[in-house]
Amino acid sequence: QCQNCFFVYPIIDCNLKNLCNKHYGQRMLSITYEISKKLYPNKPLYLEVRTWNIRAIKCYQKAGFRIDGQAYELTTGIGTGTFYRMIRE
Repeated sequence: QCQNCFFVYPIIDCNLKNLCNKHYGQRMLSITYEISKKLYPNKPLYLEVRTWNIRAIKCYQKAGFRIDGQAYELTTGIGTGTFYRMIRE
């Protein structure tokens, strides 16, 4: 458990083909980052992404995130998968 973190559960699924390649994900992440920096100025922003989701990983990297550590197993509401944690400081 991270003592310097706050957690937000996923509320947006951007995996809709008609919304791909329009930079909505990067804009959403930029806004989220700016809000988090105002509310929690000394804390990094983390997210989790499945290792097979290359499109999302590239989007997150373009928005300033980097993979933080090794992949790990995680059980979610839709099952168990392998994830990366990504960070933007």
